Amino acid sequence: MDKEGFNTQKELWHNSGIANYSYTYSWDSYPPHDMILDVTVEGENISYELIEYRGKKKSEITDEDKISLEKIFAKEKLLIENIYKYIETSIEDAYKSYKKYPNYYYNNVIFEFTNQAPFMTYYKMEAEFMEKNALGNWGYDEIKIENFKVLP
Repeated sequence: MDKEGFNTQKELWHNSGIANYSYTYSWDSYPPHDMILDVTVEGENISYELIEYRGKKKSEITDEDKISLEKIFAKEKLLIENIYKYIETSIEDAYKSYKKYPNYYYNNVIFEFTNQAPFMTYYKMEAEFMEKNALGNWGYDEIKIENFKVLP
C-alpha cells in the first residue's frame, strides 16, 4: 500500500467518530517486547488487561512485569489514532534512514486493511542496516488489531 492508501485508511478512522471501543492488541518486535492486551477505550479513558507478556501467560504475569510494561509503554499508544501515528512515524524514520544510507538500508512494510473500523488489522515493518565489513542491525515491529468492537 502506498502513502495515499495509508492516509485514506487513517482518514476513514478519523472520520468514523468512534470514541468507545474494545479490541485485542498484539505487539511483537525485535528487540523483544512481545505482549497481548485486551484494550477498552471509553472516551479519554484507556484501560487494558495484560493477557501475555514476554512469553508469560496471564496467570504467570507478575506485578513486576506490569510495572516493567508501564515503564516502556504508555497507555495512550493504545488509541487507534495513535497506532496510526506510530506507524506513520516509523515509516518516515525508515525512509530517512534509507535516504541517508541507500546502499546499506533495507526495509519491508506489510499492511492488512479492512472496510470496517478500525480499517487496519495488521502492520509489520522489517528493517536491516548492513554496512560493508560490519555486523548488521536487524529488527521488526508487528502489530495486530483483533476482536474490534464498537461500544455504546
